[in-house]
Amino acid sequence: MTKNKIMEALSILGLLLVAASMLMPIFYGPTSLPAKILLTAGAVLLFVGRIFSPYKGNDFRVKRLYAMLRWSPIAFGVGAYFIWTSNTPSDWIVFVLAGAFIQLYISFALPGAIKKSLQKDNSTKKQ
Repeated sequence: MTKNKIMEALSILGLLLVAASMLMPIFYGPTSLPAKILLTAGAVLLFVGRIFSPYKGNDFRVKRLYAMLRWSPIAFGVGAYFIWTSNTPSDWIVFVLAGAFIQLYISFALPGAIKKSLQKDNSTKKQ
């Protein structure tokens, strides 16, 4: 496997662990040990996966979206910090939701930006 495939797999695994940690309060309570461990592990894996898979192209919009994509594991990491230190669930849930909204925005914006970048590259090559 290539480095990019491994980093992509780490990112997907990290997102799955973060999603699983959000389900744990339903079964075990808002600050349960399984939720703490899953959120922390997911944030770390996602951080490693995002940091070591940078965008190598020249398009500014796509580069900006990839830079924004690195903020979601930071938000998840702050949420992991608060799940360990705070007794109220609203503290860590806010940061996990902020990271989720970043992921959601990027998942809609990135394919369109890549498509526009490819169209722009193809039009400049034809000229």
